[in-house]
Amino acid sequence: MQKKILGYAVYPQSVKILREKSNLVQPKPQQTPHKQAISSFTDASKRRLKFVASNSTPKLVSQFCLTYHKRWNLDGRAVKKHLNTFLQNLRNHYKEIKYLWILEFQTSGMPHFHLFLSAPSTTLGLQEFMAIGWNRITEETPEHLRFHSHPKNFIAWNMGNGSYLSHKYLSKESQKKVPENFLFVGRFWGASRSLVSPPEIHCSDDLDFIQVDNVNPQTGEVTKTPTTQYIHRALCKFHEKRLQVFGFTSKVRYLTTCIMLSASAGIFNRCLEYVQVHGNQLF
Repeated sequence: MQKKILGYAVYPQSVKILREKSNLVQPKPQQTPHKQAISSFTDASKRRLKFVASNSTPKLVSQFCLTYHKRWNLDGRAVKKHLNTFLQNLRNHYKEIKYLWILEFQTSGMPHFHLFLSAPSTTLGLQEFMAIGWNRITEETPEHLRFHSHPKNFIAWNMGNGSYLSHKYLSKESQKKVPENFLFVGRFWGASRSLVSPPEIHCSDDLDFIQVDNVNPQTGEVTKTPTTQYIHRALCKFHEKRLQVFGFTSKVRYLTTCIMLSASAGIFNRCLEYVQVHGNQLF
């Protein structure tokens, strides 16, 4: 049985369905959490990454690559220490900048990072600052500095709804496979604090003061549909079509159990505008 919808949390691109908690579920006894070492890039981590990337505020509009050339005695702890030092210097020098990074591996096994930034690639002095800073932290060689100073290493980027990110980076499984001699890999991605702003909350109790006329095409009978139900049906139909495009068998039962619906904010907002204009307010 589906749990009652309490409302929606609307982000720039995504919509989260807020449902009531079931009283039938017995609470699990509290246990001391056991933090396991990260060894792979899991599907759950990929979904969280896509959500953060597509709902970032401000938008991420540029990309810079952080690589190694001649350092082979590396592990996860060493490269994350380099990255943390680099990001701390970046935050100190550019106070308002936001970022997201992704770890990948070259065919040789050498790690590198894709860094997505809220500052445009045309920002005066930014590439020079990053290139010199990363070179000083890691290798301090002319070749390494020359690569990171090249214009093609700092480019404009349109994150959009995160789909291109998923296709270009998250689908490259070979570059997410951790080399056997690379220990303590740690997290595969990270982001600056508050990169995703708090969502706009729409409660069902407030939405359902407006109802929409629903006409049965066979009988012509007109019934009143609560706004929550109207919006939910629209979101289900939208994701049904998306699943078909990607070759999945669409199931409304599956869709109605979804918690986070990506690329749905536009559908939600258009539905809300429609019911505000054409709906019938209850008194």
